[in-house]
Amino acid sequence: MVGRPQHRRRRHRLGRPRAGAVDRRSAARTGHPGRRGPPRPARAALERRPLRTPGGRAGRRVRRRLVGGRARQRPRRVLHRRQVGLAARQRTRQRRPHRRCPPPARLPDRAPHRPRRHRPRRRLRHRLVDSRRPARHRAEADRTGPRPAPRRRPRRLRRGLARPGGPLRPGTPVATGTGDNMAAALGLGLAAGTPVLSLGTSGTVYTVARNRPADPTGTVAGFADALDGWLPLACTLNCTLAVDRIAALLGRDRQAVEPGGTAVLLPYLDGERTPALPQASGLLHGLRHDTTAGQLLQAAYDGAAYSLLAALDDVLAVDAGPAAGAPDVAQPLLLIGGGAQGRAWQDTVRRLSGRPVQLPAAGELVALGAAAQAAALLTGERADAVARRWGTADGPVLPALERDEAALERIATTISQAADLLGSGPRQ
Repeated sequence: MVGRPQHRRRRHRLGRPRAGAVDRRSAARTGHPGRRGPPRPARAALERRPLRTPGGRAGRRVRRRLVGGRARQRPRRVLHRRQVGLAARQRTRQRRPHRRCPPPARLPDRAPHRPRRHRPRRRLRHRLVDSRRPARHRAEADRTGPRPAPRRRPRRLRRGLARPGGPLRPGTPVATGTGDNMAAALGLGLAAGTPVLSLGTSGTVYTVARNRPADPTGTVAGFADALDGWLPLACTLNCTLAVDRIAALLGRDRQAVEPGGTAVLLPYLDGERTPALPQASGLLHGLRHDTTAGQLLQAAYDGAAYSLLAALDDVLAVDAGPAAGAPDVAQPLLLIGGGAQGRAWQDTVRRLSGRPVQLPAAGELVALGAAAQAAALLTGERADAVARRWGTADGPVLPALERDEAALERIATTISQAADLLGSGPRQ
């Protein structure tokens, strides 16, 4: 290599200079150029600059090389970090030899040691395929199709007592609760097949059913009720809030509607769930010179109620079945929620459904459902029987109006013709 000596001057392996060599540092310190300084005692040398000797047998070998006050220590080697770690592990093994466990006969209070078997890691396909059944049974299941869904077991009211340290008094009976729509159905003491239409910020239509809902279109959701039945339910995103927004844009009161007109207004201001149009926006169709603001407001009521009433037949068909025929339109429709007290909503539902409408006098039906659950916990009755005994569903019944087939046909035609337009609109 250019600029560097090809060899280095090697010192004696015991640390002594060669014959005739001059130690310049010793000459500068003692004044004798041909000899080193006076020998120092071994203890003083160790106190002044202690040697870094390894432990164990290697350290004893280094300490034995202390001759004439100087350590006969070999020059230090530059080790790689992997070699350093390996040397440390070797020293640890030398200092702490491995102890073998005594045979099981010396430990009567412990079980004998058994080697752990290696179990292969389960893969996802093992969970998807029932490998416990023989292959012929699996092949037979593949030919016959998927197995039917298991039946839902009757729900029992799980109860208990409050423990000390909580917000309730110790010993207070505590039981499981339920959801908002389920509690409202329980607060009404709803019987199987009785339809309910809830008008709020979002609209819902549901009933209590004995059979499990299974709608491949996704319109009817298969919820479980608060007892041992089912609650088929259809929901819309735009109801009273969307209609109030249209009334504010027109500058009219929410009840100031006018009959007539051919305009169709779909108030899908936040997209829509029923029908499934998540990217939809509001749509106005059929506007004429003689169309008034009150007629536009009535068209907004019709567009919001149409989706709920169209899903009502699917909800009632869960227990009736496809071969049961047309539903009984003489059965009153329970109208609840904030919009149920408005005259415009009552007339719109009666005109588009052709059914009588019953207005329960009791308010806060969700809270009443929770109270019925608590009463059932104390008395041992069924919660719906408690609500029926309270008479929470009692109220005035409004007679049915003639069904407006022309308005229903206009709305259905507009939705079908504007399907591409409603589905392609960006949601803000």
